[in-house]
Amino acid sequence: MPNKTINHVNMQKLATVVILAAMSSVLLVLVVVSTTYLLRVLLAISGILE
Repeated sequence: MPNKTINHVNMQKLATVVILAAMSSVLLVLVVVSTTYLLRVLLAISGILE
């Protein structure tokens, strides 16, 4: 019985790690997209001002 409990806890940890990895990769993509968008907007504004 204790062996099954340990296995279940390990599966929960694995699922948590997978979910965190997926969320961090999604956040990384969002950060990259938003920064490139902001840079384009800033470049457009500076181009208009000049």
